Amino acid sequence: IVEFSLEGHYAKAMPRILEYLKQTALVNPYANITFIDPKGRLYRFNRVTTKMPPPPKETKPHPYGVDVETIQRLIRVTPYRNMVDFMRNHFHRVGEKTAHRFLESAGISKTKNPKRISRDEVVRLVKMMKRFRDFLPPDASCLSPIGEELLKAGILKELQPEFVVVCQRQPSTYSGQEQNPAQVQWPCVLTSEHARRPPSW
Repeated sequence: IVEFSLEGHYAKAMPRILEYLKQTALVNPYANITFIDPKGRLYRFNRVTTKMPPPPKETKPHPYGVDVETIQRLIRVTPYRNMVDFMRNHFHRVGEKTAHRFLESAGISKTKNPKRISRDEVVRLVKMMKRFRDFLPPDASCLSPIGEELLKAGILKELQPEFVVVCQRQPSTYSGQEQNPAQVQWPCVLTSEHARRPPSW
């Protein structure tokens, strides 16, 4: 059970607060949400399922997403005594062959003890990680998508639509500099309110 109180101007914020709670209940159909407003009115959003999405798995940092501070922190705690083992064991989806190719391109000795790397070498290491193109993209095991079934259950409960279809793409990576894993999920919903509304064109 999670319980908390907030202070604010409720008269102005009330519609947005209730809409936020409704949207929260929509994407968390396995949660019971209870809200008591300043006037003592009770709002309850009951769950419709006890099924939950699989929890995300802890993952190592991806080479495209690290900075100098992260590398220095890893160097302080690493038990490994050469750079190949350091790369293989501290970074997401970096195998031995990839570690060898990267260290060659970065001009850093594969046998060098990470504890003996200078700050300038750490800076160069980070810069070369951003430029190296042979790192595999991260997998999506660190994500916890709600899934089509649960998203549809939440929509049916909160919106009571006449028509709903939910789609979920396969995991991919965000194409920005840090290559973050991402997964797109989207619903198409038609309610009686939409049917009554005249077209906007």
